[in-house]
Amino acid sequence: MKRYLLPALLLILAAFSCTRNREIVTNTLEHSYVNALSEGSRDSISINLILEYPTEGVSRKFREGACMSIASLLLGNAPSTDGEGYETLFDSEQEFVSRVLENYRTTFGEMHKDSGESGGMMSWEEYASGIFSGRNGGVISYLLHRASYEGGAHPNEWDDGMVLSLKDGRRIGQDEYFVEGYPDSLSVLLTRHLKEQSGSEFEELFKKDLSPNGNFIVSEEGVTFIFNPYEIAAYSFGTIKVTVPWSEASSLVRKQFR
Repeated sequence: MKRYLLPALLLILAAFSCTRNREIVTNTLEHSYVNALSEGSRDSISINLILEYPTEGVSRKFREGACMSIASLLLGNAPSTDGEGYETLFDSEQEFVSRVLENYRTTFGEMHKDSGESGGMMSWEEYASGIFSGRNGGVISYLLHRASYEGGAHPNEWDDGMVLSLKDGRRIGQDEYFVEGYPDSLSVLLTRHLKEQSGSEFEELFKKDLSPNGNFIVSEEGVTFIFNPYEIAAYSFGTIKVTVPWSEASSLVRKQFR
């Protein structure tokens, strides 16, 4: 099972430590857990978590807001904690691990009691890594990569992107980031660029007319929408990222974010 996720984990680890995203100084929260399904069992779950977070070069308001946004992205909802800033992020890490462990034990607990040792066939691996990935104007992007191996031919992998206000670290959704009436214009641009980058494979896609899906990041080059496996194409295509350059997209962005 380790052959699926460990190489990607090592690459991410090599790229981390204490880094700079231009003037923003960041550090990483890194934790690895291995829990057996039962005492002495070869069946176990491995959880690896690596999250980049801001430490210096930005306001306290941004640091606290960004940590809350990162925690919410990891959990899929607002964290159930009364803490602020780093405390929120650290508490959410524990909440994430608890959720994964509970799901694992609920899935295999009774089966393991009935059938006994499976020789590792009931083992899972869960991986999450988050990094700041680019910025433009008054916002900065954060990208969370997730991978989950629960048996079968391959792991499930997906990317969740978000755009944060540099003022307060608050997540900016696409309806707030783009001007009114943007969906139709952006859909045309996304579809055209998807066709250009797909080439001869364009006809094999499930969906050939793209719509903005809320999963996006920004960079100096443009705005990039992320389409995860099975969303618009088969698993073999992987995660598909379509970038619309600023020369075409800037007029669709609200002035306060340019």
